[in-house]
Amino acid sequence: FPSHDTNELWNTLNNLDPQDIHEDYSDSLLLDILEDIDAVRKEAINYQKCLKAYKKYIANQDLTPKELMLLYKIDFNIENLPEPEYKTPPVNTIILDDLICSGVYKQNGLVSNLSVKNRHKMINLFILAQAANQIPKVVRLQARLLLIYRYNSKNIIEDLWDLVAGVLGPETFEKIYFEATDEKYSFLTIDNTHKDIVLKQNLDYIIHFEKEAPSIRRRKKKDNAELSKNKNNIDNKDGDK
Repeated sequence: FPSHDTNELWNTLNNLDPQDIHEDYSDSLLLDILEDIDAVRKEAINYQKCLKAYKKYIANQDLTPKELMLLYKIDFNIENLPEPEYKTPPVNTIILDDLICSGVYKQNGLVSNLSVKNRHKMINLFILAQAANQIPKVVRLQARLLLIYRYNSKNIIEDLWDLVAGVLGPETFEKIYFEATDEKYSFLTIDNTHKDIVLKQNLDYIIHFEKEAPSIRRRKKKDNAELSKNKNNIDNKDGDK
């Protein structure tokens, strides 16, 4: 967090350990962090496997060779199984804030690789940057949620259009983008957590769009899952915002 000392927002977090704050980035530092996360995750997974094997053992159920090996290591006594720091694998969050000039966002670098594998490692990856086009395309395409504030650069907008090119033409996207970001501090959300892409103004309004014409209607968010499946047929009974 190069911006940690200048952004009071970080001080509002309830569970931010000072030891987890790093002002200077390096790939070696991130690798160390990832190794620690992986070790904790594997320890918790091993603990759960031992518990499962022991329950099968006392129930006189058949055990696999791997389960027998796990129980052999604790002498078939559950009291010999040390409790890990986390009994279930924790989900970790890594925040990379204001690191555009650090060289971290290489096209085939560590962060690009992590953006592809983070879900398998049970890691939430947050990237905060002032220039979206400086983030490698592979990272942007892997993002489940993109919150994009106002840019006036045509080049950046064209780069962002690639994220929705399968469902929107460039003119439609540009109109949606500028209208969604027209109010102060407002942003366009590209939500990839559903089967189909959902566009929102901030996190509150689903943006209805028609592929053939750049017309936009907004409706107060009610059921994201339902709206995302039917976004091309959303009515406007609630009226335009």
